[in-house]
Amino acid sequence: MRQLAPESMSIQQVQHWLDALCSAEAGVADGMVAEAGSPQATARWTGNAGGDAQPLMRAALSAIRACQAIVENLPHAASSAGAPRVVAVPLLDDGKAVGAVALSFRAISADAVDGVIERLGAACAGLMASLDTPAPATADSGVTADAVLQLQAAILSQGHVDEAAAVFATRLAQLLAFDRVSVGLLDKGYARVMATSHGAAVDARQEQNRLIAAAMDEAIDQRAAIVLPAADGATRITLAHAALRRGGSALACTIPIVHRDAIIGAVTLERSAEQPLSAGTLQRCEHVVNLAGPLLALQAEGGLSALARVRRAAVHQWHRLREPGGWPLKLALAGGVALLLFVSLVPLPYSVSAQTRLEGSVQRALVAASDGFIQQIAARPGDAVKQGQVLAELAQQDLELERSKRGSELAQHVNAYGAAFARADRALLMVSQAKMEEARAQLELVEKQIERTQVRAPFDGVVISGDLTQQLGAPVQRGAVLMVVAPADGYRLIVEVDERDINDVRAGAAGRVALAAMPGATHAFHIERVTPLAATRDGRHFFEVEGKLDASDAVLRPGLQGVARIDARARPFASMLFGRMADWLRLRLWSWGWWT
Repeated sequence: MRQLAPESMSIQQVQHWLDALCSAEAGVADGMVAEAGSPQATARWTGNAGGDAQPLMRAALSAIRACQAIVENLPHAASSAGAPRVVAVPLLDDGKAVGAVALSFRAISADAVDGVIERLGAACAGLMASLDTPAPATADSGVTADAVLQLQAAILSQGHVDEAAAVFATRLAQLLAFDRVSVGLLDKGYARVMATSHGAAVDARQEQNRLIAAAMDEAIDQRAAIVLPAADGATRITLAHAALRRGGSALACTIPIVHRDAIIGAVTLERSAEQPLSAGTLQRCEHVVNLAGPLLALQAEGGLSALARVRRAAVHQWHRLREPGGWPLKLALAGGVALLLFVSLVPLPYSVSAQTRLEGSVQRALVAASDGFIQQIAARPGDAVKQGQVLAELAQQDLELERSKRGSELAQHVNAYGAAFARADRALLMVSQAKMEEARAQLELVEKQIERTQVRAPFDGVVISGDLTQQLGAPVQRGAVLMVVAPADGYRLIVEVDERDINDVRAGAAGRVALAAMPGATHAFHIERVTPLAATRDGRHFFEVEGKLDASDAVLRPGLQGVARIDARARPFASMLFGRMADWLRLRLWSWGWWT
């Protein structure tokens, strides 16, 4: 397991790192660096040497065992600024905790803990990068390909851009022998310091970080590397770098980070020794930054949200449009805008599609005239029939007996009437005549009933329902429908228009229908009537619209189904595509109270 104080970094250097970390964090009361497996602290902050080290050691050991950040409350009174807490963050080596850093705060709020953990994580990544780097190079040692590859691998091994920037700054400071290296990326047009070498905490409110960010902006605005003091006599604006030097740096150098021909940030290098930066060293610095810059950009893009990526891509394309040339992109954009205007504004023919069925213009139901039994069937659904043709016949035996009975009664009353007439019995004559008329009426009724046992076609047409061939001898009740007959040359269409499209359908509108039995042929029709009542069937809510065919066809049969298209007012293509979606969204917003 890697030790926290190898030959490349002494315990004094770890102590200096801890001192800088505790000084940068506001409200720190005590600090400690502990190594896994060691009962004593590797380094302790001297700012509060008399404090109790047990809470720090306990939190550090918990962070090492859990391999994650630990926050523990201290048993002291809380204040309005927050409660006293201990925050411990593990030092990770290939996912294993080799140590931990623990800081105690006099008073810190729960909301500020996450920010402290994030800053401690970046600082720990810088410290581990320092432990993993061999002895620092001198300014004239040169940059080998192996060192650059190790630097790139270290950047790519990090999970977040802040950690990658911290590792890059620390490795670059040791590789090129600089006291401090700061890495910043552009944020809303201005440089923001992401990390500083050796795990130093980054706080935009600190004066030193503001000076570094200003120096980065100065180099980015001039799109060139700036060195102060300048060794090549180049004339550049160096006001921000001069202010940075007055803050304690003898040498300040800023190199822009370029990715895809665009500046995405800058690297500021500082050295306290009175040693000028040679042209060879500057060239090596630019070489390393140019090789590592795209990797930092890759890490930054990996942490962006989907919305931020879209916004960045839009800004990039906008800058490309403003540059000279790029005619293919500009023509493509102009074509896209023209197409968008066309589909949004130019009205196109539009029609409403709906399911439809074919029915006869007149449908006559043939019913049983009296109770009886089915005796004979002469037609089935689909058969063409002529007017007066017998289609079905009910049993007549009972009616024949009834007719014989009524006939005998009529004969008796006729004989009685003749006898009364012969005897000149006026009273008996009147009674016999009345009974004779009654018997004659009942006989005529029976004969009518016998006649109605034969169900005849009322007109030339087609039987569309009523298959009774399998029900011979079955009883039927008076008024039961035996068959339905429709004319053979008169049809109407029943179009089931969805309720969302009913406002686009008007009486008199033209349309065409394609039937499932004849999908290759269409028939013209026009709307005669829009039924004002809705119907529901198979989970669909629709209105029945009645249409009439413009021309009849001998192959048409009632009951055929298909799809009808009714001409409606023209509308833009975008409305055709997204109209229903917009209506659904408007209805949802209305139901939620967000639409008035």
